[in-house]
Amino acid sequence: MDNADDPSLKLSKFLPRAPHGHVVITTRNATHRLLAPLTFHEVDALPMEESVTLLLRSSANEDNEANRLLATKIAMELGRLPLALAHAAAYILINKCLDTFLATYQESRNQFLQSTPDLPQDYPHSVDRTIEMSFGCLSVRVQEMMTLFAHMDARSIARCVVERAAEPGFLHIPQYSELPPQPDTIAQAKILHDVFCPSGEWKSFEFDGMIGECLKYSLLQLSTTDGEKFYSMHPLVQTYLQSKSSTVCDHSARQLVIRLLASATTVGRRYEFFGFNLFLTPHVRLIRLEEVVEAGDHFGFGDILSEEGDRLGIAHLEQCVRIRKFSLGDNAQSTLDAIVLLSNGYQTLGRVQEALPLQEEVFQKWKQLLGSEHLDTLMAMNNLANTYQLLGRTQEALVLQEEVLQKRRQLLGPDHPDTLTAMYNLSNSYRSVGRARESLLIAEDILEKRQRLLGLDHRDTLNAMLGLLLSLHQLTMEKELDALAKIALPLYEKAYGVDHEYTVWIRSLLE
Repeated sequence: MDNADDPSLKLSKFLPRAPHGHVVITTRNATHRLLAPLTFHEVDALPMEESVTLLLRSSANEDNEANRLLATKIAMELGRLPLALAHAAAYILINKCLDTFLATYQESRNQFLQSTPDLPQDYPHSVDRTIEMSFGCLSVRVQEMMTLFAHMDARSIARCVVERAAEPGFLHIPQYSELPPQPDTIAQAKILHDVFCPSGEWKSFEFDGMIGECLKYSLLQLSTTDGEKFYSMHPLVQTYLQSKSSTVCDHSARQLVIRLLASATTVGRRYEFFGFNLFLTPHVRLIRLEEVVEAGDHFGFGDILSEEGDRLGIAHLEQCVRIRKFSLGDNAQSTLDAIVLLSNGYQTLGRVQEALPLQEEVFQKWKQLLGSEHLDTLMAMNNLANTYQLLGRTQEALVLQEEVLQKRRQLLGPDHPDTLTAMYNLSNSYRSVGRARESLLIAEDILEKRQRLLGLDHRDTLNAMLGLLLSLHQLTMEKELDALAKIALPLYEKAYGVDHEYTVWIRSLLE
């Protein structure tokens, strides 16, 4: 049974009841695998070696190293889809253009996918028409979802991203601001809510049904990693959908994707949302700066990307600062928050000299507006001290760090995470100026408290362990150093990997 794609076709009544013999069914409908749950075979894209061989043989090109390199690039561009490879081979055969085909295809991608070359095989449809037949069988709402997915990084769309964005009705803006949402932002949130929450709220069963429609026609693929579900789309399906429509309900699909991603973005402590934000990063990187209208969205995207050392993150943060200065003024809390994040981004990229004047500005303004003992003022003081440390202005850094620690202990208590961060920074500074004994005492205290409060394998605890190792190493306390390194090594290998610079250094202590 060939091309048994129609979901309404009940194949079971056509299957013989005899206990012998074999039946072969070819279909794009993934649900038909239930007819043979133990013996179905999922046909993926052709392996690269077979794709290259198909291209060269069908286009009558010599199988040599240079041609294989050209064919490999073509196969990668076409996603190793057999029909597209056959069409490409026919075009290359007729036009003798193996070396220039890729440039021609990239220049006229849509026209090529819509074309139907004369092939000896009996298959009358173009690549586009083949995809269109499947896409046309989807319900309108699922077509809208697929259009949105096509304007994301369609290689890996995490289900949890859509689910988290739906929780606040797609209207979450990553950081509080005195600025109200733009009217278009509210309208976009409503459209997304209508697409993904047809019953009025997020329901996993409804979303699974929408995904199921796409799986029936092989328009999406489903995979799982560490309990997370991911959806992917063949690059030619993505190209077709992007060319077919750039809007959903008269709104730009790209703008709607920005709203979805922003609504899933959360800004917090350094490690708190790090793992989840990795699911967002590939999609956020596709966003053009000028497409983002909400200052808070710039803030969230800038935070995600700057943590990854991506320069686009700095551009988002700079734009956020410009918008908020213009709309709210230099002294508004959300303006100063954006300046702080921008200075942190500069530091991540090693642009410390650019970070310094921003941090000095924020510190003076918080001190003037909030007073010297306000927690925001102390955070600004802490950031400025860290920058002084990076610039070699150690004595100035020490003065600020000692004041931060004293006031945080007084205001927050000795076990508060911000107090422990101040202790960690001061311990590092003492060690850098040769005050190793003082550094050691603080480092021991930090490790004990973080292990008790957070557990041994928490990253903040591991940082405290590293600080203590450095202090022990500086004081050549070999026995204590060896004992702690044996505890630290397996923890660092698990958390950071065997080749991380910290892991490698700790391993060297035991050799």
